[in-house]
Amino acid sequence: MSYTNRKGWFNLTDISLDERRALLQKALSEGNDSRIAEAYFLIGSEIEGESPEEALRCLRDSHQYAQKANYFRVLGLCSLNISQFAVDSGDIGEGIEMAREAIRHFSQTDDRYFEAGAIYQMGRFYQLAGDLSRAVELYQKSAIMFEKSDEPEGAAWSLTGLGIAAHDIGDTEGAIQYFESALPLALRMHDKSAAENTLHDLTSAFIELKNYDRAARYLEQAEKLAEDETYLGKDGFRLQLRGGVLRLRGDLQGAINAYVDAQKVFKSKNSVGEWMELIPELSTAYIEIGLPNEAEQLLEEGRHICNELDRRRQLVRILDLLSMVQRDRGEVEKAYLTIKEMIELRTTFFTEDYKSKTASMQRLLASERQREEIRVYQLRGEHLERELSNNTLALLAQTELLSDLRSDLLQIAKKIPPTEPAARELRERVKNLPCQSIDWEKFDTQFKAAHPDFVRNLTEKHPNLTAGDVRICSLVRMNLTSEEIARLFCLSERSVETHRFRIRKKINLPREMDLMIYLAKI
Repeated sequence: MSYTNRKGWFNLTDISLDERRALLQKALSEGNDSRIAEAYFLIGSEIEGESPEEALRCLRDSHQYAQKANYFRVLGLCSLNISQFAVDSGDIGEGIEMAREAIRHFSQTDDRYFEAGAIYQMGRFYQLAGDLSRAVELYQKSAIMFEKSDEPEGAAWSLTGLGIAAHDIGDTEGAIQYFESALPLALRMHDKSAAENTLHDLTSAFIELKNYDRAARYLEQAEKLAEDETYLGKDGFRLQLRGGVLRLRGDLQGAINAYVDAQKVFKSKNSVGEWMELIPELSTAYIEIGLPNEAEQLLEEGRHICNELDRRRQLVRILDLLSMVQRDRGEVEKAYLTIKEMIELRTTFFTEDYKSKTASMQRLLASERQREEIRVYQLRGEHLERELSNNTLALLAQTELLSDLRSDLLQIAKKIPPTEPAARELRERVKNLPCQSIDWEKFDTQFKAAHPDFVRNLTEKHPNLTAGDVRICSLVRMNLTSEEIARLFCLSERSVETHRFRIRKKINLPREMDLMIYLAKI
């Protein structure tokens, strides 16, 4: 396949993995860093599901080549994908840092959609880390950016994220407002998946508020939306919601039937997580309708699966319900042992969860402190640089004024008879007037404060430079012209040019390289 699209290979999303690898070989043979970066990214994004380790290697290679080419869009995309890998491996702090890096790279492009997406993703990671206030702030920012860019799909993501965050802090009514704002955007984009998810979130929220009418209405919308094309995996969840709505209405048998149908769907698709989430609802319906045996049998099944698969969060809820069934049946000793197991599990689980989140947040805070220290250091450096520049400009103005004064005084001295001792003394004093006015010790102190490593790095790299050479280099580093330097040293401009030429020879600087640019890199 030949490359013809000026926008790059990113538009070639429908090509096979073999074709993507062929693009990589083509780019490597041409030595085109930008195309190599694109090809590695295309491969990594294609195989991340089936071969995550290889995908991560490809993304890192893509990032490396994109960095060489200053290809900010690819740098951002790689950072964004790598951030998800970090979070999936349990390092939320690293995920947040990589998402922040992605935001920085995207800000160098004119694509606000990806920048807003990276902000949204960082909000998700903060939510996982338990910092809901920061998550809400980022979701709001991404929502505004998506809306300004006329990207309703992205705005729907952000509003849904805000709804989930509001729900997590116990603000169910606030969550509903965000979900209801997201729904028309998802419908406008004809995004059935997003719309269906939002309708499910709304149904769930109104079930929590025990508002049967609103819950039933949103569930009916979700069911109508799914009539044309069922979104994979959501038919079971929809049946589970149907059970919740019927239970809310008081139709316990109808609720049980819907839950059992959902159970069959989850089991047929081997959706263990969804099945474990359903068990408490179905067992509670069994208890409410007066079928404690069925409830206990179901809960014991869930207990066995959770222990086998180490699903401790779900196991805590199942043990809580199981102890209630055992207590109601008069099995006090069994209930006591179940409660004891639940408390031990909850203590272990929440301790580990707390330690994990605390460690993640500590890494994050350390990183943020480091960034703040760098920012303060940069601001301090900028302040010192401005102060040095202002003082140097003042010094130049002062020497220019004194030089003019010197010329005027010499003209006056010429009018005094040369035999007069005062005329000879005046000429000698006036000749050195500008040079004597400069406090070079103070200048050196201020320069070292603004550029603390420059003199040391310069002399280590070029030990053959004299103190005078270093001072000239310092002034050149400040971007002063030869004419300005000449005024400071009471020399002719030609003398300074000669001095600069000798410095270039001492440091073996190629003719085509600018001295100031070279010194700025030291």
